[in-house]
Amino acid sequence: MAQKITQAQILSALKGDSTQTTQNAVSLPAIQRYVARLNAGKKAPPIKMDGKVIVDGNHRYIAGLVQGTRPDIQAGTMAPSKASQIKLLREIFRRFSRLG
Repeated sequence: MAQKITQAQILSALKGDSTQTTQNAVSLPAIQRYVARLNAGKKAPPIKMDGKVIVDGNHRYIAGLVQGTRPDIQAGTMAPSKASQIKLLREIFRRFSRLG
């Protein structure tokens, strides 16, 4: 049976993390699926980052923090139109968890 990841575990893993994103939300079920894959010994695909901003791979990054196996990082390019949408990754999860 797969380990159930809680919102509290994710918030704890993100505490003090300064990684940023342009995404507005993340999915708890998607994070749980990635953690289950990591626990099964599978390697997550690399995430793409532009400096401290995740361009692709928010769920994989969070799953890696929770599980203890961070994904590899590749250089990515954030669309200039997204620059005004940058926020801390931990803040979007906090908002998500308040919404239920």
